Amino acid sequence: MLILALDAPFLGIPPLLAPETLPNLVLVPRSTARIHAPTDRERIAWESYGLLTAAEHGSTIATISQFMHTHLGREYHIPDHALRGLPDGLSPSDWQLSLPADLPEPASAGFLFSMGRAVPYKGFDDLLDALTVLRAQGTAVPHLVLAAVTDHPEPGDYQHQLARTIARRCLDVTLLTRFDPDIRCMLVHPALAAVVVPSRAEPFGRVCLWSPMPPEPLRS
Repeated sequence: MLILALDAPFLGIPPLLAPETLPNLVLVPRSTARIHAPTDRERIAWESYGLLTAAEHGSTIATISQFMHTHLGREYHIPDHALRGLPDGLSPSDWQLSLPADLPEPASAGFLFSMGRAVPYKGFDDLLDALTVLRAQGTAVPHLVLAAVTDHPEPGDYQHQLARTIARRCLDVTLLTRFDPDIRCMLVHPALAAVVVPSRAEPFGRVCLWSPMPPEPLRS
Protein backbone atom coordinates (compact mmCIF):
# COMPACT_ATOMS: atom_id res chain seq x y z
CA MET A 1 0.00 0.00 0.00
CA LEU A 2 1.33 3.43 -0.97
CA ILE A 3 0.80 6.22 1.55
CA LEU A 4 1.09 9.62 -0.12
CA ALA A 5 1.17 12.64 2.20
CA LEU A 6 1.04 16.03 0.50
CA ASP A 7 2.44 19.20 2.04
CA ALA A 8 3.51 20.47 5.45
CA PRO A 9 0.41 19.64 7.56
CA PHE A 10 1.21 15.93 7.13
CA LEU A 11 4.91 15.98 7.99
CA GLY A 12 4.09 14.70 11.47
CA ILE A 13 2.63 11.43 10.18
CA PRO A 14 5.76 9.20 10.22
CA PRO A 15 6.07 8.73 14.03
CA LEU A 16 2.36 7.82 14.16
CA LEU A 17 2.56 4.98 11.65
CA ALA A 18 3.58 1.39 12.28
CA PRO A 19 7.29 0.97 11.42
CA GLU A 20 6.56 -1.69 8.80
CA THR A 21 4.44 0.80 6.81
CA LEU A 22 7.08 3.53 6.63
CA PRO A 23 8.89 2.15 3.56
CA ASN A 24 5.61 2.68 1.70
CA LEU A 25 5.29 6.32 2.76
CA VAL A 26 6.02 9.21 0.39
CA LEU A 27 6.09 12.70 1.90
CA VAL A 28 5.73 15.60 -0.55
CA PRO A 29 6.50 18.87 1.28
CA ARG A 30 5.66 21.87 -0.88
CA SER A 31 6.86 24.24 1.82
CA THR A 32 8.14 24.12 5.40
CA ALA A 33 8.03 26.06 8.64
CA ARG A 34 11.56 27.33 8.00
CA ILE A 35 10.17 29.02 4.89
CA HIS A 36 6.79 30.16 6.21
CA ALA A 37 7.40 30.62 9.93
CA PRO A 38 11.14 30.67 10.67
CA THR A 39 10.60 31.80 14.29
CA ASP A 40 8.13 29.00 15.11
CA ARG A 41 10.55 26.65 16.85
CA GLU A 42 7.84 24.24 17.95
CA ARG A 43 6.60 23.69 14.39
CA ILE A 44 10.15 23.39 13.05
CA ALA A 45 10.96 20.75 15.68
CA TRP A 46 7.73 18.87 14.86
CA GLU A 47 8.54 18.87 11.15
CA SER A 48 12.16 17.84 11.76
CA TYR A 49 11.12 14.91 13.92
CA GLY A 50 8.64 13.69 11.31
CA LEU A 51 11.01 14.08 8.37
CA LEU A 52 13.97 12.45 10.11
CA THR A 53 11.80 9.59 11.34
CA ALA A 54 10.65 9.03 7.76
CA ALA A 55 14.21 9.11 6.43
CA GLU A 56 15.51 6.72 9.09
CA HIS A 57 12.85 4.10 8.38
CA GLY A 58 13.01 3.93 4.59
CA SER A 59 10.36 6.44 3.57
CA THR A 60 10.75 8.58 0.48
CA ILE A 61 10.72 12.36 0.73
CA ALA A 62 9.83 13.79 -2.66
CA THR A 63 11.32 17.13 -3.70
CA ILE A 64 9.30 19.25 -6.11
CA SER A 65 12.30 21.35 -7.17
CA GLN A 66 16.06 21.61 -6.76
CA PHE A 67 15.44 24.39 -4.25
CA MET A 68 13.39 22.07 -2.02
CA HIS A 69 16.01 19.32 -2.36
CA THR A 70 18.73 21.68 -1.16
CA HIS A 71 16.49 23.24 1.50
CA LEU A 72 15.51 19.91 3.09
CA GLY A 73 19.09 18.70 3.10
CA ARG A 74 20.60 21.90 4.46
CA GLU A 75 17.89 23.11 6.85
CA TYR A 76 16.41 19.79 8.02
CA HIS A 77 19.49 17.55 7.61
CA ILE A 78 17.62 14.99 5.53
CA PRO A 79 20.14 12.51 4.02
CA ASP A 80 20.37 12.60 0.28
CA HIS A 81 19.42 8.93 -0.11
CA ALA A 82 15.95 9.67 1.29
CA LEU A 83 15.23 12.45 -1.21
CA ARG A 84 13.70 11.68 -4.60
CA GLY A 85 12.91 14.23 -7.29
CA LEU A 86 9.22 14.61 -8.11
CA PRO A 87 8.93 17.59 -10.47
CA ASP A 88 5.64 19.41 -10.10
CA GLY A 89 3.69 20.37 -13.18
CA LEU A 90 0.59 19.99 -15.33
CA SER A 91 -0.85 17.09 -17.26
CA PRO A 92 -1.64 17.70 -20.95
CA SER A 93 -5.37 18.03 -20.19
CA ASP A 94 -4.65 20.84 -17.72
CA TRP A 95 -3.30 22.95 -20.57
CA GLN A 96 -6.55 22.74 -22.53
CA LEU A 97 -8.17 25.87 -21.17
CA SER A 98 -10.98 27.84 -22.77
CA LEU A 99 -11.11 31.63 -22.77
CA PRO A 100 -12.65 33.16 -19.63
CA ALA A 101 -16.33 33.92 -19.95
CA ASP A 102 -16.21 37.13 -17.91
CA LEU A 103 -13.11 39.19 -18.62
CA PRO A 104 -13.48 42.60 -16.93
CA GLU A 105 -14.11 45.29 -19.53
CA PRO A 106 -11.05 47.41 -18.54
CA ALA A 107 -8.86 44.35 -19.18
CA SER A 108 -9.90 43.87 -22.80
CA ALA A 109 -7.12 46.13 -24.10
CA GLY A 110 -4.46 44.22 -22.17
CA PHE A 111 -4.04 43.20 -18.54
CA LEU A 112 -1.77 41.88 -15.82
CA PHE A 113 -2.95 38.85 -13.90
CA SER A 114 -2.14 37.88 -10.33
CA MET A 115 -3.71 35.01 -8.43
CA GLY A 116 -3.40 33.28 -5.07
CA ARG A 117 -4.96 32.69 -1.69
CA ALA A 118 -5.98 35.88 0.10
CA VAL A 119 -3.43 35.75 2.91
CA PRO A 120 -0.96 38.50 3.84
CA TYR A 121 2.18 36.44 3.16
CA LYS A 122 1.20 36.32 -0.53
CA GLY A 123 2.19 39.99 -0.62
CA PHE A 124 -0.64 41.34 -2.78
CA ASP A 125 -0.39 44.64 -0.92
CA ASP A 126 3.24 44.83 -2.10
CA LEU A 127 1.95 44.51 -5.65
CA LEU A 128 -0.47 47.39 -5.10
CA ASP A 129 2.40 49.45 -3.67
CA ALA A 130 4.42 48.72 -6.81
CA LEU A 131 1.56 49.88 -9.04
CA THR A 132 1.33 53.07 -7.01
CA VAL A 133 5.05 53.75 -7.43
CA LEU A 134 4.93 53.07 -11.18
CA ARG A 135 2.01 55.44 -11.62
CA ALA A 136 3.84 58.16 -9.69
CA GLN A 137 6.81 57.68 -12.03
CA GLY A 138 4.56 58.08 -15.06
CA THR A 139 5.01 54.46 -16.18
CA ALA A 140 2.05 53.07 -18.10
CA VAL A 141 0.80 49.79 -16.62
CA PRO A 142 -2.02 47.61 -17.98
CA HIS A 143 -5.15 46.95 -15.97
CA LEU A 144 -4.56 44.43 -13.18
CA VAL A 145 -6.92 41.51 -12.59
CA LEU A 146 -6.12 40.57 -9.00
CA ALA A 147 -7.59 37.24 -7.90
CA ALA A 148 -6.87 37.23 -4.16
CA VAL A 149 -9.34 34.49 -3.38
CA THR A 150 -10.87 32.24 -0.74
CA ASP A 151 -13.69 29.72 -0.83
CA HIS A 152 -15.74 31.72 1.67
CA PRO A 153 -18.99 33.27 0.43
CA GLU A 154 -18.06 36.73 1.71
CA PRO A 155 -14.75 38.66 1.51
CA GLY A 156 -12.49 38.42 4.53
CA ASP A 157 -10.49 41.06 6.39
CA TYR A 158 -7.45 40.92 4.10
CA GLN A 159 -9.61 41.17 0.99
CA HIS A 160 -11.40 44.18 2.47
CA GLN A 161 -7.98 45.72 3.16
CA LEU A 162 -6.96 45.23 -0.47
CA ALA A 163 -10.27 46.69 -1.69
CA ARG A 164 -9.84 49.78 0.48
CA THR A 165 -6.30 50.31 -0.83
CA ILE A 166 -7.48 50.00 -4.44
CA ALA A 167 -10.33 52.46 -3.86
CA ARG A 168 -8.31 54.95 -1.82
CA ARG A 169 -5.52 55.12 -4.39
CA CYS A 170 -7.85 54.92 -7.42
CA LEU A 171 -5.83 52.05 -8.86
CA ASP A 172 -6.75 50.45 -12.18
CA VAL A 173 -7.49 47.05 -10.62
CA THR A 174 -10.30 44.51 -10.68
CA LEU A 175 -10.33 42.51 -7.43
CA LEU A 176 -11.75 38.97 -7.48
CA THR A 177 -12.36 37.47 -4.04
CA ARG A 178 -14.17 34.14 -4.55
CA PHE A 179 -12.24 31.11 -5.79
CA ASP A 180 -13.43 29.62 -9.06
CA PRO A 181 -11.42 27.04 -11.04
CA ASP A 182 -12.23 28.97 -14.23
CA ILE A 183 -10.15 31.92 -13.01
CA ARG A 184 -7.07 30.12 -14.33
CA CYS A 185 -8.46 30.57 -17.84
CA MET A 186 -7.14 34.13 -17.61
CA LEU A 187 -3.74 32.57 -18.30
CA VAL A 188 -4.60 31.80 -21.92
CA HIS A 189 -6.39 35.03 -22.84
CA PRO A 190 -4.74 36.81 -25.79
CA ALA A 191 -4.97 40.15 -23.95
CA LEU A 192 -2.77 38.85 -21.10
CA ALA A 193 0.39 40.95 -20.81
CA ALA A 194 2.10 39.31 -17.82
CA VAL A 195 1.54 37.08 -14.81
CA VAL A 196 2.65 38.55 -11.48
CA VAL A 197 3.19 36.19 -8.54
CA PRO A 198 3.97 38.05 -5.32
CA SER A 199 4.91 36.03 -2.24
CA ARG A 200 6.99 36.86 0.79
CA ALA A 201 7.67 33.30 1.87
CA GLU A 202 7.24 30.62 -0.77
CA PRO A 203 9.66 28.96 -3.15
CA PHE A 204 9.16 29.96 -6.76
CA GLY A 205 9.63 26.62 -8.51
CA ARG A 206 6.02 25.53 -9.08
CA VAL A 207 4.72 28.76 -10.55
CA CYS A 208 6.53 28.49 -13.88
CA LEU A 209 5.26 24.95 -14.32
CA TRP A 210 1.69 25.80 -13.40
CA SER A 211 1.40 28.74 -15.79
CA PRO A 212 0.75 27.90 -19.46
CA MET A 213 1.91 31.36 -20.32
CA PRO A 214 4.52 31.56 -23.11
CA PRO A 215 5.27 34.02 -24.52
CA GLU A 216 3.89 36.23 -21.72
CA PRO A 217 6.51 37.13 -19.10
CA LEU A 218 6.13 35.98 -15.52
CA ARG A 219 7.24 38.12 -12.59
CA SER A 220 7.75 37.14 -8.96
